[in-house]
Amino acid sequence: KTLVQKSRTILGPSHAETLQAMMNLAIPFTILGRHAEALNSREEALSLMREKFRLDHPESLRWVGNMTYNYLALKRHEDALAAR
Repeated sequence: KTLVQKSRTILGPSHAETLQAMMNLAIPFTILGRHAEALNSREEALSLMREKFRLDHPESLRWVGNMTYNYLALKRHEDALAAR
């Protein structure tokens, strides 16, 4: 099992540590140029975070900023602009 899978099982899918693990998983995907996989992980984590925390939560805002890089790499310019 991956760290994210273990975290989901032990802590739950919307626990802050699980969400952080999901966001951290996006980092190597981004470095390797696997932007679609990185974006998928980030979008899922952000969706769960928004269910649990305020939309203006500092982590939520930072994560949206990180997602814009993947949107741009995937040439999804409108999504990058909408996310900011």
